[in-house]
Amino acid sequence: MVKKLIFLLLVIAAVFIFFDILSGSDSDNESPSMGNKDDPPNFEESFAFKYDHARPFSNGLAAVELDKKWGYIDLSGDVAIPFKYAIPNSFSGEGLAPVGFARSWGFIDRSGKIAISLKYDKVWNFKDGLALVEADSGKYGYIDKNGATIIPIKYDDGHPFKGGIARVEHNEKMGFIDREGREIISLKYDYLSDFFEGFAVATLYGKCGYIDLEGRKVTSFKYDALLDFSEGAGAVKVGDRWGFVDREGKEIVSPIYSGVWPFSEGLAHVKYRGEHGFIDRAGERVIPFKYHNAYSFSEGLAAVELDKKWGFINKKGEITVPIKYDQTNPFNGGLAAVKLDKKWGFIDVSGKEVGPLSYDDIFPFTEGYAAVELNGKWGFIDREGRPLIYTKE
Repeated sequence: MVKKLIFLLLVIAAVFIFFDILSGSDSDNESPSMGNKDDPPNFEESFAFKYDHARPFSNGLAAVELDKKWGYIDLSGDVAIPFKYAIPNSFSGEGLAPVGFARSWGFIDRSGKIAISLKYDKVWNFKDGLALVEADSGKYGYIDKNGATIIPIKYDDGHPFKGGIARVEHNEKMGFIDREGREIISLKYDYLSDFFEGFAVATLYGKCGYIDLEGRKVTSFKYDALLDFSEGAGAVKVGDRWGFVDREGKEIVSPIYSGVWPFSEGLAHVKYRGEHGFIDRAGERVIPFKYHNAYSFSEGLAAVELDKKWGFINKKGEITVPIKYDQTNPFNGGLAAVKLDKKWGFIDVSGKEVGPLSYDDIFPFTEGYAAVELNGKWGFIDREGRPLIYTKE
C-alpha cells in the first residue's frame, strides 16, 4: 500500500513539472524587444528603464544620465563613453562632442578620449570645421578641431558658423565674419538673425528690414518685426498686424493678421480675429479660420486645436486624426507624438496609435529610436513601440 502511494505521488509530481516547463518555455526563449506592441509596457525583467534622463541619438550615440553623471550609449545600448560628465551635448557630424564640469569645458571624441582640453568657460558644437568658445571672462572666439585658436577670443557674443559665416557682436553691434575672421557684413546692426534662403533679419534704430548675403538692403528698415524667410516669403509686421513679402521685398499678403507663422508646404498658418486658419502665397484662405490654435503643416498634415483638444487635418481641411488629444507635436518621419490623460505615445498618419500611450515624457525619433520616460526612468523604443535597448547586466 505504501509503495503504491509513493508511486502515485511521484507521477503527480512529474506531471506538474512537465506542465511548468511547457508553460515557461515560450517566455524563456522570447526576445524582450519583440513583445506585443499593443500590450502595456512591462519592462521590469526584460527591459529596465534605468536612466535618470536621456537625450536623443545623434550620429550613433545618445547621452544618458545615471546617478547625476552623464555618459553615452551606442545604438546597441552598450556604454560607449563612461558616466563621468556633469553636462552632456550631442555629437556633431564632425565627430566631437562638448563636455564639461561647471565652467571647465572641452571636447571628447567618439571613444571618450579628451580631444580638446577642458579649459574653456563654455563651448558649442563644431560647425563648418570651427567651434565657438567662451573664455577670458565672457569673450568669444573660434577654434579648430586641433584646439588652435583660429579667430581671436575678443567678441562680446558669438554664434556657431552656418554656411561659412557666423554672427558676432562687439560693443552692442552685430555683423558677420567668415572662417578667416574677416568682417564681411559690418558690425553696425542692433540685431541680426542667421541667414535663411539668403536673407537675414536686421534691426537698426528700432526698425527691421531684410538684408542679403552681400549686406545689401532687400527691404526698407520700416517694419516693427520680421520672421525668417521660408519658401520664398518673409513675414513682416506693421504696427500690430502681419503680412508677407517676396524675395524682392514686394508685398504679397497684406498686413491684416494678428499672428502669422512661416510658410510650410505651400501654406501659412495665420491668426485672424482670434481664430486660426491657413492661407496660400496669394493670400487666399485655404482652410477656414475656425481653430483655437494650430501648427504649421508637416508631411501633409497640420495639428489643430478645438476646445482644448488636438487632432490633425490635411490640406483640404479634412480631419484625418480625431480632435481628442490633450497635446500633439508635428509629424516627423511618419509619426507624431501625442498626449492623452497625461500620457505620451506616438501615432501614424492614419491616426493609429503605435503602441500604448503610456509614457510620462517623450522625445521625437532620431536614428530609429525615441527616448521616453516611464515612471521616472528613461529608455528607448523603436518605431514599432518596442524596446530596443537591453539593460540587463
